[in-house]
Amino acid sequence: MFSRDIDYFLAILKAGSISKAASLMYISQPSLSQFLFRLEKRLGVQLFDRSKTPWVLTDFGKSYAEYANSVQQMESRLSDEFVSIRNGGHMRQSLSIGIPTWKGSVFLPDVLMAFSNHFPSVSIHIYEEYADTLRDLLLSGEIDVAIMNATFYDKHIVLEKLFDERIFLVVSKKTPVIQGIKTSFEKPTHIDIRMFTGHRFIMPHSELTLTREVKNYFVKNSFSPHHTVTIKSILTSMNLAAAGYGCAFVPELGASMSPHFDDLAFFEIDEPPLSWGAFIAYRVQTPLSPTTKLFLDSTKNWFRSRYH
Repeated sequence: MFSRDIDYFLAILKAGSISKAASLMYISQPSLSQFLFRLEKRLGVQLFDRSKTPWVLTDFGKSYAEYANSVQQMESRLSDEFVSIRNGGHMRQSLSIGIPTWKGSVFLPDVLMAFSNHFPSVSIHIYEEYADTLRDLLLSGEIDVAIMNATFYDKHIVLEKLFDERIFLVVSKKTPVIQGIKTSFEKPTHIDIRMFTGHRFIMPHSELTLTREVKNYFVKNSFSPHHTVTIKSILTSMNLAAAGYGCAFVPELGASMSPHFDDLAFFEIDEPPLSWGAFIAYRVQTPLSPTTKLFLDSTKNWFRSRYH
């Protein structure tokens, strides 16, 4: 329901080949081949062993198949709730979602559109705020759920981890000190930040949770940038880095959004690589409405399909 990927993947698995699956799904063979290519590229693994006829699953494919089947089972279990919402039943018909602007720009177009298409009667309210403000809105009951990176603990809030999100160091590919180093967004090379001593650093604004992670990293590694400039927008920071203005720190989710993505070199820093948890958060003692549960499930599925 929430992902065409699952339907197409399971069709290929059932048919054992692209040509047979394309016939079953009433789409062209090249289109289905491109879908599988994009899915495997996004996941960074090969799902099918093409050397055998019919195709068989790789170990990665078996893992993804378990996930795909679990999604179908979940949709079956929730079918009664779907019908109730569509028919204007007694279920709650509004949902308030909190999310930082950066994550919202990546996540909401996919998940919110799919959710709203299936449940047009549900009134959606979006709050784009920083993590500390989202925590306060959760505690006050002004929002039902938040998707965010959380560096706090509060006994009144449930934090369900969606995935460990890497924080990349990005610079222009033309930066002299990195010439000859092979790296990419898909397979970022680890680099010593001391190589950039004397370079300008584009720092995230103090209100961003990302700032705390970066400053903690500096303290841990006894590193102090000589020249910094502070920017609120992560996208602006990326674009400045691509132009050669300095080094920037960028969360993994949405890192490919920059129109100058091809001009950027991505690196991992620290050991283990610098990362932070991406969570879905809600209040402990407030019962979740069926509508909220449906949104939670669609959110988890979206992240699992990309970071499984």
